Amino acid sequence: METLISLCMIVKDEEQCLTRCLDSVKDIVDEIIIVDTGSTDKTVKIAESYTEHVYHFKWVNDFAAARNASIERASSTWILVLDADEYLEPEDGLKFRAFLQSLPPTSHTIYSLPIISLLGATHNASVNEIPVDRAFPNHMGIHYHRPIHEQLVSSERIALKSVATPYRILHSGYTEETLTAKNKHERNLSIFRQLKDKQGQYNAYDHLMIGNQYLMMKEYDHASSHLEKALERKHELGRGSSHILFSLLQLYLNTQRYVDALIFMDKYMPDYESYPDIQAIRGVLYYHLGFYREAKETFLHSLYMGEEAAHAGKPHYIIMPLSGVKLSLHYLSSLFEKEKDFGQAISYLTKLYHSFPEATFLSRLIQLLALYDDAASISSFLSKLLNLKDPVIIPLLCKISILQGHLELSQHYQQLLPNSSILTLAEKLRFSLLVQDQVSFQQYWESGTEDEQQDSQVIYHLVLAAVSWNQPSWLKWLSPPQDMDSLSFVKWAEQLLADGMKEESETDRNQAFSLLSGLYTIHHLDRFDKILESVCSDFVLNRVANLLYTLHQDEAAMQCYNYLSENDQLDYHSCLNLSDIFLKLKDVDTASHFLEQAIRLNPQERTLYVRFCSICPDPSRLDKMKQQLFQLDPHYQKLLHLMAL
Repeated sequence: METLISLCMIVKDEEQCLTRCLDSVKDIVDEIIIVDTGSTDKTVKIAESYTEHVYHFKWVNDFAAARNASIERASSTWILVLDADEYLEPEDGLKFRAFLQSLPPTSHTIYSLPIISLLGATHNASVNEIPVDRAFPNHMGIHYHRPIHEQLVSSERIALKSVATPYRILHSGYTEETLTAKNKHERNLSIFRQLKDKQGQYNAYDHLMIGNQYLMMKEYDHASSHLEKALERKHELGRGSSHILFSLLQLYLNTQRYVDALIFMDKYMPDYESYPDIQAIRGVLYYHLGFYREAKETFLHSLYMGEEAAHAGKPHYIIMPLSGVKLSLHYLSSLFEKEKDFGQAISYLTKLYHSFPEATFLSRLIQLLALYDDAASISSFLSKLLNLKDPVIIPLLCKISILQGHLELSQHYQQLLPNSSILTLAEKLRFSLLVQDQVSFQQYWESGTEDEQQDSQVIYHLVLAAVSWNQPSWLKWLSPPQDMDSLSFVKWAEQLLADGMKEESETDRNQAFSLLSGLYTIHHLDRFDKILESVCSDFVLNRVANLLYTLHQDEAAMQCYNYLSENDQLDYHSCLNLSDIFLKLKDVDTASHFLEQAIRLNPQERTLYVRFCSICPDPSRLDKMKQQLFQLDPHYQKLLHLMAL
């Protein structure tokens, strides 16, 4: 009796992820065919625990040959192709099986599934979605062609029609960690080189794939060269031509070529402007170019478009699912925070965390709530937003509160912890500093292992305690730090306690700021003020002022800025912050003045000129600044024309 689905895979050294893949599909496929191309780990053993159809294939630098060796052994009506680092969600798997059961197989139709790929480091992962042909009828002459980025073709030389399906494949194979571990980059490039030797030259598809390979490798010059060649010949790619546009747009974003990206979008992507995620990317470009008003309008429009598309049952993205929502909410919260409209910032952060529950967003939300709400109000709000029964939530809230220096909130969540071992030694020490408890600080220190005591954050908090409570002997508790930065910080603190402030080198100044920022955020303000009074370095004072501004302690920041301004010691970032402060006060002349100072301090920063041109009311000053910008970079002439400036 013929079965419905054969899963066909090629694998090599996939012991880390093969089990996850096979577990995700074992109940929706009828047959599992696995071709191993030379594993030296436990891959084959794992495969044999799921199927008796495990075969060996000598690797010949040809993915199509290996794929064809797997599908030749399949017996079901349909073939599903997966890689070991891919998997299906249970609900999508069941729906996909039901979908194939309803279809009559034909020799000219294949089916694509959207692959959701994690990109970048796992601690800061993003997603990308691309439809890839992965399901097709068996016994109808459909097979793979091309040694890399293999494609399905028909033995009957008929054009295959690809039909999109909504059943997603999740893919984790192109995180930076996986690429490094498996050396996929060099393997893929070597196959491309062999392909060129065989063909004589690269075609448009080759250039696109090689460009994407270099894009993942962060070799942007090579990526740009190949992607631009693919763009010149995009007519050869048919429905795949859009991938060139998205890859080049990603390249411009990664290399901060925001002007090129905006001009590129206007020239090549007007057909995609109806998608919310493309609108959100346009908003990101406006933001980074200093067009904050236009950015805000674009993000709001992106959210509106997404809601309208969802109500109408229309596609609400073209590149990444929900990216338009995530980018728009994130940047809108930042824009309103920049404008000191904390109510709106909190509203958008709440929506952001509700849709994308990431610790970073929750931390920002708590920081803004604490500006004008007490601990009881904040905890009440968070209890409505969060599922406090989730075992990770209370520890997370406690850790965030301790890190941000919220005394009452830290005490509240610390009392709710199931046990104190959930906190790291550094967090326990910081909590003791917050509650001003020297006895518990000593007890926590003594409870730590030698390895824990060597942690750089633990050493940092020991220095804070020794300086804040004037306990130089506490620095002797520590074995000589193995980390050279920590060792330097301890020796500098010993000198501070013995002889006073030392600011002779850049390292000294960095350590002075590190100490001051720590003292301020744990609210040891008497010690903070005393040390700040002894600081002579304008470098340290500017950084302290900017820290205070970032924490929305504007009155304290302005005291520092006024002192620095009177002594002509404002740095670049201080000038930018002062410009924002006076712009918020609608004092455009003073805001423009500080932007001019920032430009003098950093004349290569093109976005400063754009910001100046967007706010300056004086035609003569405006014209002068435009000419300086055009001399620096002629591209901006087109940008300012585009933005009607």
